[in-house]
Amino acid sequence: MSTLKSVQLADLLVHVVDGSNDHARNRSPPCEKCCARLTRRVPELLVFNKADVPGSRARDLAKLHEGSVWVSAVTTRT
Repeated sequence: MSTLKSVQLADLLVHVVDGSNDHARNRSPPCEKCCARLTRRVPELLVFNKADVPGSRARDLAKLHEGSVWVSAVTTRT
């Protein structure tokens, strides 16, 4: 199944933003505009990742966007 078809059939879109990126506040407007045109009103969860990275603004950004969350997806190698 194509990515666009998956988006059209989704019950929830999870928009993951790199919270350590200096441009994270912009939230990728081209991506949002594309999804808005292709989908019905699908609920979206905005997730700011990399809260563990020094200097990350993930936690601050999550406070600015109602209903969003911050996460740390740290993995370790053994």
